Amino acid sequence: MNPGCERGRLGSSPDYPYIVTLDDRRLYILSSLIILNFWLYFYAFTLLIIHILPYCCCLLSDMESPILVVFTRGGQLNYNIWCSVRDLLGGSPSNVKGMPATEVDMSEIKSGSYRGIIVGGGPLSFSVDKDSEEFARLVSIIRSAEGVCPLLGICLGHQAIALAYGGDVSHSIRGEYGESQVTLSSSILFQGIPKTLSVWVSHFDEVDVAPPGFRVTASSPYCKVEAMECEEKLVYSVQFHPEVEETQYGRRIFYNFLFHVCGLRNVEEPEKKYSQAYNLLRQVITSSHERKIAHLKPFTLGRVDEIKPPKNVPTVVEYRLLFPPSPVLAPRDFVRNAIKFIQTIVKDKSVLLALSGGIDSSVTAELLRRAVKDRLWAIHIDHGFMRKGESKEVVGEFEDRIPNLIYVNASKLFYNAVVGKTDAEEKRLAFSNVYFKVLNKFSQEIGCEYISQGTIWPDIIESMKRERVSEGSSSYIKSQHNVSPPKEFMSSPHLKGLVEPVAGLFKNEERPLAAYLSLPPSLVFRMPFPGPGLLVRIVGEVTIENIELERKVNEIVEEEVLGYTTKTYGIPIYINEFGYHVPWQAFGFIMRDSSLSLPDNLYETISGILKTILVKYNLTLEDMYLLEGRMTGVKGDNRTYTFPLVIKLRDSILPSYDCLCEIFRAVTSVPHFNISRVLLELERKNEKNGRRYVAGIRAVISSNAMTAKNMPLPFTVVDSITSKLLRFSEVSCVVYDFGHKPSETIEPE
Repeated sequence: MNPGCERGRLGSSPDYPYIVTLDDRRLYILSSLIILNFWLYFYAFTLLIIHILPYCCCLLSDMESPILVVFTRGGQLNYNIWCSVRDLLGGSPSNVKGMPATEVDMSEIKSGSYRGIIVGGGPLSFSVDKDSEEFARLVSIIRSAEGVCPLLGICLGHQAIALAYGGDVSHSIRGEYGESQVTLSSSILFQGIPKTLSVWVSHFDEVDVAPPGFRVTASSPYCKVEAMECEEKLVYSVQFHPEVEETQYGRRIFYNFLFHVCGLRNVEEPEKKYSQAYNLLRQVITSSHERKIAHLKPFTLGRVDEIKPPKNVPTVVEYRLLFPPSPVLAPRDFVRNAIKFIQTIVKDKSVLLALSGGIDSSVTAELLRRAVKDRLWAIHIDHGFMRKGESKEVVGEFEDRIPNLIYVNASKLFYNAVVGKTDAEEKRLAFSNVYFKVLNKFSQEIGCEYISQGTIWPDIIESMKRERVSEGSSSYIKSQHNVSPPKEFMSSPHLKGLVEPVAGLFKNEERPLAAYLSLPPSLVFRMPFPGPGLLVRIVGEVTIENIELERKVNEIVEEEVLGYTTKTYGIPIYINEFGYHVPWQAFGFIMRDSSLSLPDNLYETISGILKTILVKYNLTLEDMYLLEGRMTGVKGDNRTYTFPLVIKLRDSILPSYDCLCEIFRAVTSVPHFNISRVLLELERKNEKNGRRYVAGIRAVISSNAMTAKNMPLPFTVVDSITSKLLRFSEVSCVVYDFGHKPSETIEPE
């Protein structure tokens, strides 16, 4: 017996504390306990096999068999679909796969590799391209999924399903753009959703007759088949876009498809998680933060030589981090992923960041700082189209955060490139060329082999060419200055690559991420500002004179609107629990006061359409005309570049928001009248004192800028802005831009 342990007692030796002695009389009791424990463990193991293990296998199956999102060529909102599904499946990218239609392997579909398939929208038109290889490919994907896995079609996907199963698709006499009201029938897809729904639409083709065996589950005054389904085939489709915030219960529609139709059990409702993230974000904005003014003096840049690369130089590679973990639901995973992405590419080399000071480049700066540390260089380029005092504020925020910061005044260089140009795309491309020349010059002088940008997904998708297969033509919404660099830049011998770690994000995802990265509120909540700045808010010809006028007009509109939101919400930009920004952007724009008359027959047609609406609101139409400066828009997934229609009402009051929405929807849907932008004339001065510009007011609300609504402004705010703008001797008229995206873009050019 061990020392210190008496027989008949349960204890342990001080020298051997884990050796236990037992009284022989208690051996029977211990044996009974061991047998009882054995049966308890056996019962628990049986429960594990029968009940828990199948559930775990189901979850594992969900992970191994992802949802496939088919990207149609040029579809603006396909990536939004992928993000919506990713967030419903916990924020991890492993459960959802995004793939262009041209790369989908039919054998994988037929073998059951996917738990469900979603086919998104795109710019192709059945009335023009239905016999093309592109549509044949979509139809093949749809038919391959039959009997194998559930299918959901959206917009173009909805029309492709109709064609695949024998329905009728046609070019409508009028399109649907922006907000629309649909009436729902009973459907597993619409479970838990009210019978009347406000949705977001952008299409001209429509399904006239559902295929045999399909049941129509939604309709609107503009479209008879807004949704349809065939439960037997597990095929469902909608003409509207549930992937955007403007569609009510859009996430619920995806949830129903994934959970009830596809049978996935790991589907989460992200509303609470999103609410938590954005509630924390709102706490950040309420904290006080004093804007810093730069002490660093700008380096004035005059002439930049043309890039003359030698022949046979390897092309600079564009590295974009796409399909990442959700930066809202899984910010830590995203940051780790992004840092690893940067370090894998850059290794021990230096990086030059183009730092505008917006949320995109600010987040990129912090990710790069953590990834490459003192090998990060940043350049802030004052191109001359900045808001008043903006460059000094941006540099003031970063001169302590990034020691290797260069502040360049290149305004003369940019002015020389764009002054005198009138076409929107010519101005954007000229700006882009100078921008990349400046980056190339400084990267070479510093010795950086990589350049980084805060390029995000909306930049990429709006610059992507959309090909009309049968016509052999292509277009894009607008060419962003930081996308598709000139060939000369991409052949720079000293550069290895462009690194874009936030390319797979939307701006509303970046704000919670910026707060997570501990960026100051002045950067987290900086209002979006286009890369070319005020340049794209000057419609038509650019002159040195109207650059300064635009700066003053923009300042008044922005200050008045943000003053109103501060008074209403207590903060300049209110962000609700789903990331919806009020306002998203507020700004002023200018254009020459030169008008065009509408043809008599078109004037009568539009007047008749508007009369019905205006009588409802006790308003009277006084005049209509076109302004001679073309403005950019988007219909379906295609660019428009047309004259805006101006409406003048007899009563000089601002109509209600509902009235303006009805006017916008009616005018942009007029058959054979390709108009995208509608303006309301607020006040005009007929004095002959040199006034010659129209000044415009624009304010929108949005969550990610892929779609946007006009922001309701009270008459007092609009009236105050109008009176201030008319004080400028150059301004002869003030208009209010009250349209949505689509069919307008947020910026005028």
